Amino acid sequence: MAGALKGITQKDFSGGENLVTTAYDLSEKQVQLALNMTLDEHGALRTRDGTLVQGVASPDGTAPIVKLYDFIKVNGNIFKLAITSLAGGNKVYLRDANPWTLKGTFTTN
Repeated sequence: MAGALKGITQKDFSGGENLVTTAYDLSEKQVQLALNMTLDEHGALRTRDGTLVQGVASPDGTAPIVKLYDFIKVNGNIFKLAITSLAGGNKVYLRDANPWTLKGTFTTN
């Protein structure tokens, strides 16, 4: 018979965020999903306060921006991404340039 559940306290998130499909694939210092959080220089999670002002409008015109992401590779390269949504599907843009560069289109929302 299983024993009582015990909480786990994690104090070091220096491994960053890892969006693996199973929590068993996380390393000891990673978190699976951290919404509205930022990782500080000491490996701690902090609440992301305020809003993000995007200086360039969506290239789709009236298409709402549903997500803004910063994809960070292990080597430190950062890709600033935006996802827009219309009835015809979603589009992923690289938002480092003006105008944004279309990276992919998904036919279903």
